[in-house]
Amino acid sequence: MKRLFLFVVLAIALVGCGSVATQSTPIPDADSALQTVDKSGNQPGLSFTYPTGWELLEADMRGLMVYSVPDAGLRLYSPGLTAGEVVIQVSATPRARVESDLASYAISLVEMTDSTHQDPQPVTINGFEGYQAVGERDEFTILVTVTEQYGEIVEVVAYTTPDEAETHRPMIDALIESAIWKLPTE
Repeated sequence: MKRLFLFVVLAIALVGCGSVATQSTPIPDADSALQTVDKSGNQPGLSFTYPTGWELLEADMRGLMVYSVPDAGLRLYSPGLTAGEVVIQVSATPRARVESDLASYAISLVEMTDSTHQDPQPVTINGFEGYQAVGERDEFTILVTVTEQYGEIVEVVAYTTPDEAETHRPMIDALIESAIWKLPTE
């Protein structure tokens, strides 16, 4: 259950050591296009779109992070995000590794950040049922979305400054809607 927290800590540590492959590009303007990450092909994998110009960090085939501003994830907990900074993790966990139901799993991901939270709400993303939970702490607002897709739990965890959560919500929702565990192509 502590996978998310450990992944964030691992990603931050690896970035600090220069061990994670990164693609740093200029920060996009409001009208920027989207680009797609697609880790499927001959194997199942994650696919999602995010704004062009964001920094992409690939820890492995099952866990990716995108930052609106280079290295924003390094500031997530200390000193905290600043205006315009968004951090989003997209990952997949085999259903067999998640012992709880999806609503409880969404809450456990929020609680790992020591955030106060609301009850999870049911959602349907790309035709897949799941839950969404919102948490708050001084440094950030966290939005966790989990869906079960083809035997995988697809997790999208978005962090923004508390006062900009609604401003960034349309972009975050678009990324959530695009996140899918794709089966192999033929």
